[in-house]
Amino acid sequence: MAADRLVVSDLLCCLVYKFGKIPLKELKSVLLDFYDAEAIAEARLLLLKDIEAFKVDLKLPYMPAARRNDTTGELNDIVTILSTVDEQKLYCRLPKYVSQGPDNMPSIHMGEGDLNCLLSLIRKLGKKLMEWEPRWAPL
Repeated sequence: MAADRLVVSDLLCCLVYKFGKIPLKELKSVLLDFYDAEAIAEARLLLLKDIEAFKVDLKLPYMPAARRNDTTGELNDIVTILSTVDEQKLYCRLPKYVSQGPDNMPSIHMGEGDLNCLLSLIRKLGKKLMEWEPRWAPL
């Protein structure tokens, strides 16, 4: 089984394990800010090589063989490939992508995603307290 194979790729480790848990727009923005063009290009080629090992006719949308100075395009290609693999229920056949260390992966800002509803509740509570403030003022 391919999932038992470990492959070192910091970017793919972060992307695969955060895919679907964090809004895609935010995830792509964090990855583009953290990784350089060379790391993104290497991750794209590694992912394509790992998919070729499936020995399955995976119908990927057209993508150029290589993009020059287009890191956003390459990252979009990686996301498209992962989405296609997921849609065709082949996600479990991907190898386990691991990182060399936590410092090689970006930290995801929680305020935009998971804690957004909590921040909204705190803002509403603050507004309610402001409505009650005149009643508490000393006479």
